Amino acid sequence: MLLLAALLCTLEDRINFGLEVRPILARRCFACHGPDTDGGQADLALHTSHDAAEVINPHGFTIWMAGGGTKPETVYGATDHFGYHAIENPLEIHDLHATMMHLLGVQHESLTINHGGREMRLTDVHGRVVRDLCIS
Repeated sequence: MLLLAALLCTLEDRINFGLEVRPILARRCFACHGPDTDGGQADLALHTSHDAAEVINPHGFTIWMAGGGTKPETVYGATDHFGYHAIENPLEIHDLHATMMHLLGVQHESLTINHGGREMRLTDVHGRVVRDLCIS
């Protein structure tokens, strides 16, 4: 799963992978994964935005968020040696949704939808805002 909050930016403010994202990967990820097409030790190529977005894992996922009140260059949590299971600061999808709604100025506890004749919150009863991902 890859999310770039650039959808909220104007065309002039779009994120440039080569200038803005690649340097972060170089500092934090290339030691294990390699900066080129061979993928390094983990056989995971990160040299283009398409390749970086290809890795999808339901037990230890990666998400990129930019702008909109997110802390820049924040790494939150960690996976096991194989990158399969979250072992540090695991998040539920409801927490991620609650945090994203908070950053958009929406109170997730108040927002409901009618589903099957019943009012339900998008974040269910589990969602919590992860303040460590937010500037304020």
